[in-house]
This record gives sequence, C-alpha cells and structure tokens, in this order.
Amino acid sequence: MTENENPFVQASFDGTSLVLDIQTDQIRDSETASTISREMIALAKENQAKRLVIDMSQVRFMGSVGFLALMGLRRHLDEPVIILCGLSEHLKDILEACKLISRDPKEEAMFTMAETVENAKGLT
Repeated sequence: MTENENPFVQASFDGTSLVLDIQTDQIRDSETASTISREMIALAKENQAKRLVIDMSQVRFMGSVGFLALMGLRRHLDEPVIILCGLSEHLKDILEACKLISRDPKEEAMFTMAETVENAKGLT
C-alpha cells in the first residue's frame, strides 16, 4: 500500500482502491476547493486509480465550490468509480437533493455512497 500526504488530502492505495481522506471540516471557499480538487486529481492519476473512495467523515460543511470539486474529479478521470463515505446526514441530504447520490440503489447517481471506507471497499 502506498501512502501520500498533502495539506487537505491524505491518500492510501491498496492496488484496487485509492482512499482519499479529506483533512478539513469545511470546504467553503474556492481556494480550498481548488486545492482539494487538484490534490485528488493528481493522486488518482499518479496511482492510475479507477476506483476512488473519498472519506468525508471530517467534513461538516461544504459549499457549492466543494460540490464542483467533486464533479470536476469525474471530468478529469477516465470513467472512475467514485464512492463517497463518512458523509454527515446534512451532506447526504444536500447531495441527494442535487441528485449526486441516491439512497435508493435502483436510482442512478453521479456518486455511490457508503457508510465507511471498509463498506466502500466491499462494493462492486
């Protein structure tokens, strides 16, 4: 497993899943969101990861720029599977209202959701 540390994103790669652990409790300004986006894209490309698990358990608030950073990640990578985990109920509600996640597995959404990193790694 390789590990890498950046100011806002810690990463570990086990050969299958690249786990990106967001290291801030708020993503409310464009500078923070841009930095996080750049870090995630660089780490995904560096590890040639097709399966990303984004651990957002530390994030309590995310403004629209944070959502744009997540959507930008999909745009910059070649058909990645992106699983968001550790979401607060507040973030789940917002992401679901924006149709970015779905609590109903039959509904398609931009991102898959899991409760924990371990659950996310077990999803197919």
